[in-house]
Amino acid sequence: MADFPPIADSPLNRLLGVEIVSCDPETGHVKCSFNISEDLNNLQGIIHGGIVATMLDQLCGVALAYKRGKFTTPEQVTLDLNVRFMRPVAAGPLWGVGQVERMGRTIGFVESMLYDNEDRLLAKATTSFKILS
Repeated sequence: MADFPPIADSPLNRLLGVEIVSCDPETGHVKCSFNISEDLNNLQGIIHGGIVATMLDQLCGVALAYKRGKFTTPEQVTLDLNVRFMRPVAAGPLWGVGQVERMGRTIGFVESMLYDNEDRLLAKATTSFKILS
């Protein structure tokens, strides 16, 4: 049994098939799995880059929310998201990590990385979040 709350039940989290694998609220580190449908492919037969960016943003947001102890109502919004795509992303099971790098009273800085089942780095991101309360 996990010793941390499950991810919030939202339409987006259900669409992405997000599940928390491990979490350390003290350090702001989270590992999540994703189950991505071919319905999210682009015309090239790979996952659309916007979906990849969304997964990276979710990893960052979840890491920050868990560090802040705000599991169901994070009350934070992405200020910016910088994504680097390393490889094409295929539908199916994926996993990623999010890590809070620094958190102030009103701004949080977080990094994330997305991997395939062969542990190849697919994409990574840096974000900053406005903490609303």
